[in-house]
Amino acid sequence: MKSNITFDQLCEIEPRLRHLETMVKSIQAEKKFCANEVWYRKEGIKSRIRQLVGYEGCHSKNDTLCTSEAYDVVYQHLWAILPDCRHRGDCLF
Repeated sequence: MKSNITFDQLCEIEPRLRHLETMVKSIQAEKKFCANEVWYRKEGIKSRIRQLVGYEGCHSKNDTLCTSEAYDVVYQHLWAILPDCRHRGDCLF
């Protein structure tokens, strides 16, 4: 499914998304880094996304942000820039 809205457009509406992107880009993957743990832990990236976009936790009055499409665009964009797991074996989370 092709989205009609881009991450940059969503950042124009909600500038905190750009700050979240900067935070994800700054993550240094240590030797035992687990991307899933950083993403899914309490107060992790996923919970921060849900506060800004999507229909579940979005607190915005802007209808564009509170859609599953906005959530998917942000989720996919940030996941793509998150470093890969660097640990051996199964994910730690």
